Amino acid sequence: MEAVVNRLEIGVRFATENHRFVSCSCSLSSSLGMEKINITFPTGVTMTLIQEDLKPGGKTLGLGSNRIFELGEDSWSRLAGNAYIGFQNGAALESTFKHPRSFYQLDERRIVIADTENDCLRLLDRTSEKTRTFSGVCEQHGGDDGDMWSARYANPVYVARDIKSLCYLIVLDVNSQYLWSDEDSEYYWDHQTVIRQVDSGTGYTTTNATVSRKLLYFTQDPLNFHLYATGDFRGIYKLPYNDMDNANMMPDSIPGSWFSERKQLIFIDTDTLLVTDKGLNKLLLYDITTGKSDSICDSGASNDICAPSGLETCNIPSPVSLYMSEGDLYVTSNAELYVIKCKLENDLG
Repeated sequence: MEAVVNRLEIGVRFATENHRFVSCSCSLSSSLGMEKINITFPTGVTMTLIQEDLKPGGKTLGLGSNRIFELGEDSWSRLAGNAYIGFQNGAALESTFKHPRSFYQLDERRIVIADTENDCLRLLDRTSEKTRTFSGVCEQHGGDDGDMWSARYANPVYVARDIKSLCYLIVLDVNSQYLWSDEDSEYYWDHQTVIRQVDSGTGYTTTNATVSRKLLYFTQDPLNFHLYATGDFRGIYKLPYNDMDNANMMPDSIPGSWFSERKQLIFIDTDTLLVTDKGLNKLLLYDITTGKSDSICDSGASNDICAPSGLETCNIPSPVSLYMSEGDLYVTSNAELYVIKCKLENDLG
């Protein structure tokens, strides 16, 4: 059956009438199947984040190895960054970044980039083909709020639109310190994530909350606007929108194992998340109301994309990032350098 997906004005996609996506059909000969999109990436580039390109034309934008790419089904082009690591604004293809972890498209023209180890947000203008600093003083580690020239970031890792306050972005800013414990007589990592709200027009930054965990990805509940996040733990955290300091681990019927690495997550209907688990080579469907999880496209194998015999042999090796478009799910694999297009079936019972 064909999946029914609407796009809200706020940019969140979920199925209408609470229809659940419950399986990924893996017959390569089926119209509801998995298709590898043959994109030849430059040697050594692994796509860590993909999004649907807001510019018309059916492209995908990808972030990998300090560069942003425009990806087609049989071609690619570089929009910004190059093989060098550093900090340089100006002409987009000559600009340099230092291990950026995410980006967000404000519109067809402007892309905000979380330049993680340069400690700032950068802006790519696709019309002028130039980059500039968007928020924070690059290469100056800190935690100060303020305008684009006075704010300081620690390590901004993830940026996305605040779907309740559309003129703002939400940024996960991770501050990690290697501290000594007198009690245990050893060093340990102390992680804190500052949830920061950034004016998408001016770059002005304010602190919303601080969480004593390392959060790396988040998505927002399209009805109540709560944040659901993954990070250096093996589960999913819920951050109530008006009380984000009060973060709670969600119950999970498939607890993450020691090998679990849950990465990006998106809502596919009003109460169901789809989550990538890089470590376990699977995608998870997670019901936020019951805590029930189901894995899809999970054969347990690490190198087999999809055999014609069906779901039980289907596998996506090391899935990291994903997005949905017109009922299709696009997943990038960190083990293989390609994007997988997977049609989701909608089981109406």
